[in-house]
Amino acid sequence: EMLRIFCRSNFPFAFASLRRQVLAAAHRASCHFESIDILRLGKLGDEDARQLVEHVAIRQRVVINEETRDLLVQQFEFSPFFVTALLQATRERNVVLDTYLDCEQLYVDELMGGRIQHYFASLLEQMAPQLETRRDLVRLLYEAAVCEGRKASFETWQKRLQLDAAQLERLLHALHIQEFINWDGSTIEAGGGTST
Repeated sequence: EMLRIFCRSNFPFAFASLRRQVLAAAHRASCHFESIDILRLGKLGDEDARQLVEHVAIRQRVVINEETRDLLVQQFEFSPFFVTALLQATRERNVVLDTYLDCEQLYVDELMGGRIQHYFASLLEQMAPQLETRRDLVRLLYEAAVCEGRKASFETWQKRLQLDAAQLERLLHALHIQEFINWDGSTIEAGGGTST
C-alpha cells in the first residue's frame, strides 16, 4: 500500500529489497515501470565489504580484528544482512570474535537457532505452511544445492512435494521471489542464487 501511495506521488522515494520482491511489489501496486528508476546494486568489492563489516561492528559496539573481519566478508559473501545479524548476536551474547573458531561457533549457533535460522524458518513457513511440505521442500532444496545438475522440471517437483499444480505454482513463485530458486515456468534451478 505504501509503495502504491509513493508511486502516485510526485515525491522522490527509494524502496529497497531483493530485486524480485521489488518488481513483484511494484507490479501489485500498479506502478508505472517507465516512470521508475531502478538502481541495481552489485556485489561489494573486497575493500568495500571489509569497510562494511568494520562499520557494522562499530555501530554494534563489537570489537573485531582483521582475521574475523575477513572471515565474515568471506563467509557471508558480502551480505549486509548476514553480517549485521551475526554482529548483533555477538553484541547481545556479549561474546568476543577473536578467532576463526569463535566466528564459526557463533555462526553455527545463529544458523541452528538464532536470527539467521529464524529468518529462514519464517520465510519457509510463510511459503509452505504445512510441516510435511516444508520438510520435503527443505530436503529438495538441499539435494538440488549439492547436486551437479541443479535443474529439474515442474513435474519432478510436483511429484516430490505431492502438491497439485496450483499449489506448486504458488510455492515456486514465492521461492522465486525470495531468490531461493530460479523458475522460468517449466524449469526450476535451485541452489545457485544469493539469499539476500
